[in-house]
Amino acid sequence: MGVGLVFLVAGGEFLVRGASALAAIFRIPPLVIGLTVVAFGTSMPELVTTIVASVRGQRDLAVGNVLVYIRPPPHLYIHAVSRILNAVSKG
Repeated sequence: MGVGLVFLVAGGEFLVRGASALAAIFRIPPLVIGLTVVAFGTSMPELVTTIVASVRGQRDLAVGNVLVYIRPPPHLYIHAVSRILNAVSKG
């Protein structure tokens, strides 16, 4: 597990440095790189976990990972609840 953590940190550092270099070379705004390349890179661990679990026959882990991955972000839940409470309070 410790080795995996080292690779995770090193891979993240490699991703950010590479994306920054790519942005500098092609004169792409860092925001665009962050929203595309880095966003894709942060999704890769989930993809690899799902593929490995599926290949190993651990279908429950693969399905659970997909379900967690496609859920809406928490701020959307907060927004929805606040809108519902606002509508209920207005009666």
